[in-house]
Amino acid sequence: MIGADPTTDIFQLKNDTNISSIIIYNIVGRQIYTFNHRIGEVRNISILKTGMYLVGLRNQDSAVVRTIRLTKRELKMNKRTTK
Repeated sequence: MIGADPTTDIFQLKNDTNISSIIIYNIVGRQIYTFNHRIGEVRNISILKTGMYLVGLRNQDSAVVRTIRLTKRELKMNKRTTK
């Protein structure tokens, strides 16, 4: 349901027609962010620390449709050696 997992800074939902809000929780269940959602929208999570998060998907009635795991990785830069 999430494209690009693990991710470094963005994610997008697939099959998101009945999703109206996204709630991101840390791994112990503390709510970190809440987003209103529109179909096809891309979410920037670059502000989050590296780790595992839970993403709650809710419909217009605020009922939980699904909860999924999201892994945030650090962007690794390619190091080139010069001689």
